[in-house]
Amino acid sequence: MPDTTISAVDKSLEVLLQAEKELPGYALDFCSGYVSTDGVLLLKRMLKAAPKARAIVGLNPTNRISAFQMLRDDCGVEVYVYVTSAYTLFHPKIYFGTLNVQAWAMIGSSNLTKSGLSLNVEHNLFITRQRHTEPFVSIEAQIAAFRNQAYLFDSDTEKKLEKVELELGRNAPDAEYKKRLYAYGIKPKAKLEFAIPAEAQQVALEALFEFTENTKLEYAYQMLLLLVMLSRSDEHGQFLLEEAAYCFSEFYRLRREAGLPAEKSYRSKRAVVDNPNTSLSQMRQMLKVSPFPRFERQGLLDMSEDERYFVVNPALLEALTPQVKESLRKKAVERLAEHFGEDERIVEVMVGEAVG
Repeated sequence: MPDTTISAVDKSLEVLLQAEKELPGYALDFCSGYVSTDGVLLLKRMLKAAPKARAIVGLNPTNRISAFQMLRDDCGVEVYVYVTSAYTLFHPKIYFGTLNVQAWAMIGSSNLTKSGLSLNVEHNLFITRQRHTEPFVSIEAQIAAFRNQAYLFDSDTEKKLEKVELELGRNAPDAEYKKRLYAYGIKPKAKLEFAIPAEAQQVALEALFEFTENTKLEYAYQMLLLLVMLSRSDEHGQFLLEEAAYCFSEFYRLRREAGLPAEKSYRSKRAVVDNPNTSLSQMRQMLKVSPFPRFERQGLLDMSEDERYFVVNPALLEALTPQVKESLRKKAVERLAEHFGEDERIVEVMVGEAVG
């Protein structure tokens, strides 16, 4: 899924079952304020077929334990129950699928009920793209935060909820229902700051390593931009386009001064950097037109609205430890040496002087 696709959908069940058919093998994460046994039955096949399925559902007088049990026992879903303060509901509707670097999400108004999936007038957005790109990084972080704030529906929680349901019956006032939950120790948990899940960070990192090792090099541009990113990005993942252009100019100046060709010839094309009088303005334009789009298509880099800064993918930024950066730097230098057909030590010296 190299590009983002967004479609508005009102036939929720049809779209989810089509996703199961066209995108098999995806792990599933669902968040729903309301859930019912008839809604679970509609997605039972999809849930059972998933290699991993988790659901976060709201605790309220309408939701019954039987629906939680069906999810867990009949569909193999890891179920979490979310309790809120009085007069407040857990109300998101998120259906999220992931498979390695790919992801899809349906977000909108459809609860995990028969009415929400197939009867009501509902409206949702169905989105596909790389998992480590937005909006999926934020979606996955939000789901992880919800899960940390919820209770696993295990035997202990199940027994407590059974007691509450038995004591109150159906359609109890929300305030009374919450009061009983709190009495059994099922209380709202403190809200946590968003944190990008380790799995999402790993996916982004794998995408960068795959790009570093396998992207085709017509010129050295991709590896040079990677080296600038590793060396010059700040704690927010930003580095100046102007700074990157200067590093490129310095690298190619050093090559010319060493009596080496600025760039390896590629077919009949002439590289911009072959001209010793290439200005920083021309270098900036080249960066925006040539190497940057390749990073952007892989979801690795973005650009600020004013086009002054490159911005590293947030999930990737979290994963770039000093050890990882050193490993990527070594690989990038190795690929540059292969590209130019030169000794790695020569390339390393020039990279050190030009980029840092």
